[in-house]
Amino acid sequence: MPSDAPDPPTGPEGVPGRITVGRYSYIVKLGDRDGAKLEALDGGKDSAVLAQAIAKVEAGQGTPTPPAAELDSELGVADQVTTAIELARKLFVQIAQGRPPDLATIDGTVEMLLGLLQRLDLDEHWEQAVRLARDLAMLLALLERWMEILQSLQTALRGAEKAKDISGRAWALHEQGTLQLAAGNHAKADRLLGKAHELREEIHDRSGLRMTEHNLQVLCKTLRAGLHPPQPRPPREWFPLRPPQALVFTMLLLVLGGVAGAVVHGAGGRVRVVTVSAAHGAKRGHRSRKVLVKGHAPKASTVPANVEVLAAPKSVPGGTAVSLITARTLNAHGELIAGQSVNFAVKPEDGSFSSLSASTNADGYVQTKLTFTGARSAAVEDTVEACAMTHVCGTVRVRWQARSTPIAATRAPSEITSTGATLNGTLNPNDAIVTSCYFEYGAGTSYEHTAPCATYESSGSSPEDVSAAVVGLAANTLYRFRLDARSAAGPGEGEPETFTAPEAPAKPTVSTEGFTELTSSSVKVMGSVSPSGSGAEKCEFLYTIAGETNFTGPRTASVECSDFRSGAGTSGAAVTAELSNLVPDQLYDYQLLATVEGSSYDGGSRTFHTEEVPTRQGQKPSEPSSIK
Repeated sequence: MPSDAPDPPTGPEGVPGRITVGRYSYIVKLGDRDGAKLEALDGGKDSAVLAQAIAKVEAGQGTPTPPAAELDSELGVADQVTTAIELARKLFVQIAQGRPPDLATIDGTVEMLLGLLQRLDLDEHWEQAVRLARDLAMLLALLERWMEILQSLQTALRGAEKAKDISGRAWALHEQGTLQLAAGNHAKADRLLGKAHELREEIHDRSGLRMTEHNLQVLCKTLRAGLHPPQPRPPREWFPLRPPQALVFTMLLLVLGGVAGAVVHGAGGRVRVVTVSAAHGAKRGHRSRKVLVKGHAPKASTVPANVEVLAAPKSVPGGTAVSLITARTLNAHGELIAGQSVNFAVKPEDGSFSSLSASTNADGYVQTKLTFTGARSAAVEDTVEACAMTHVCGTVRVRWQARSTPIAATRAPSEITSTGATLNGTLNPNDAIVTSCYFEYGAGTSYEHTAPCATYESSGSSPEDVSAAVVGLAANTLYRFRLDARSAAGPGEGEPETFTAPEAPAKPTVSTEGFTELTSSSVKVMGSVSPSGSGAEKCEFLYTIAGETNFTGPRTASVECSDFRSGAGTSGAAVTAELSNLVPDQLYDYQLLATVEGSSYDGGSRTFHTEEVPTRQGQKPSEPSSIK
């Protein structure tokens, strides 16, 4: 888009979008709550793509929905939906008016809108989900993203039923029925449109009724045409000539044709007109020019006489870039022709070339992604040339625009254990609106898991640290991860980092052993700990009066276990504790507990029985036989 072009309005009503779906023209208007309108076409194209999408979604094989981002707690749900609708409408206007943004911007915006719709559905914001789905469906239809629009309509219908929104239900049914009609599923179209008609009649929605009745009439005309196909007319007999007369007439035509051919060709051969279109996001035909190319005339109407190349301005953050290029081939009569081999040649400003060949589809169009190497900036323009096998060529200039996308940098992880870790990174919104921030991670070279950033700034131009704690890792396993950020302007991806989850720690051996120096009010209890190479963070004896129902809980006696830190070895080390203020003539339970890496291990329970009366000083320790 030229830099001096005005920004499209964010919410104009009535901007039309029209695409060809099967045998119909599918029409949506921005701000129209009645739904899509179908108009029958004389020609049209194959509706197999839409029919296949419907079959896959009905079988539960639709396109996976993007991860649903959490709703911003600082903004109201209605405000977030309003902002998303304005973004969807702005993109709709740009595409409908023939000046779409780059492919990455379209994909990023659609991904964000689909994720928001999923989050509204999960959080049971039914009314807001229906509200967003109305505008999202129009945008998806214009992009011909059939699976996503069908899934969105299912979400809208479910939300309208939950919210008891009859108008929303009728709209969702109308849209589904219209798509079924465009795909040629007449029975389903009749059922869905009929139900939408009943609901709109129930709430006296006159405008919606007219739209649904119009599509029902299109359905009826289609069915009638199938029952009574037009009969071919008998060939008209222009010249009822007898065979000798016909032979003379034919020879005369050949002579005249030869004379006419000599006049047209002359000495230099026939002159063809090749139209070259540089769309630059505007309507076709803009800035077109005519180039005279000498050569022989095509022998048949299926030989291309014109190759048109269309390309919109591309936005890139720099470096290698990819552009989606569309071309079409036309015969000498200006009709689109299929099955033509087209060779694309790219000539960047730096002078290097790359090429790619593809064939036009059944509609006469060919679309391919071309990679442009070298640094790209707003000042760079590259040339794309598309040539048919007959050397008929067209060219277009691809103009690049700088854009602001999030800058993500992956940092080394921290707090790594055998089962978890904290993934770290730095995120700079870079003046873009960040819609999601998350880490991708997985074993080896894959990224089969995601973890959202704990917190992040969605706008601004300053970098900030972000992190995500992950659990459920496998011990002794290499993991790869990277930071990803998404925005309407495009993604930001950090370089991958790796780490290895260490071996699971060996379980320590803890043993509760005997006691000594028993009196009526005190005792020394004993035990041992074998850390097995793992540090013991805490050691303690628990003891309680055995069988006493009104006892509120065990008493504890902490033991210094600094000797049992990591590296202390694997042999058992004795630990003891003095228990005092005991009740005379009572049976006690006691056991040794050790805590290693957050987990507690006990050495089993033992008992001792306090003396009835205080013992005399110098009494020998109790024999091991007194241990129960």
